[in-house]
Amino acid sequence: MSRYRSMTDAELLELQAAAGERHALPIQDRKEYSTPDAAQASIAGALYWTIRVYWQDRPFVLVGGVGLVVWQLGRLFLAALRM
Repeated sequence: MSRYRSMTDAELLELQAAAGERHALPIQDRKEYSTPDAAQASIAGALYWTIRVYWQDRPFVLVGGVGLVVWQLGRLFLAALRM
């Protein structure tokens, strides 16, 4: 299977279960939690796992980063409209 594919239902369930287990750990122990195999099987799984980890550990960084990306895309869109 290609890494450039969407996640299967089994991989999604594995990542959701792993995220639940990780969330149940104390904050100090979360950094030592290993990345599940489903997150390494596809780019979609890796992206999903990264977002879940940031949502659990650093929600303000995640929201701020998404906000900056949206702001920059808006600026590019407006600049393209002015041309």
